[in-house]
Amino acid sequence: MSMVSRFSVKGKFFLRPAREGPDSATRALSACLILAALWSLGHLATREDPGPGGLAARPGIERARVDIGAASLDELVLLPGIGPARAGDILALRSALGGFTSPDDLLGVPGIGPATFLRLEPWITLETRDDPR
Repeated sequence: MSMVSRFSVKGKFFLRPAREGPDSATRALSACLILAALWSLGHLATREDPGPGGLAARPGIERARVDIGAASLDELVLLPGIGPARAGDILALRSALGGFTSPDDLLGVPGIGPATFLRLEPWITLETRDDPR
């Protein structure tokens, strides 16, 4: 890059120090950061959230609840913050207890504390089934 730039005023030429600007790598990095920030904002704005103002709170959008007493691993991973490993822990506890008697039984799953339970509570149900014996 040139350290000086040339300009003219009324036919006379002058030299002045060149303006230093960001190089192409800096501009590319800035553009990537801006795009990532915009993507994050868009992703957060469209995320389903059972709380006030979330998609599930809008009229005409029904919130799907997962029956923790009968759900499969594939259904449990649909819960917010529950991955395959934690879903497996839920299934193991359900099996060890012989079934859940209350949604609060989830507090016995390693990694599910009061804060996680409060986040899950709007999304879970425990259907009671009469045993037809």
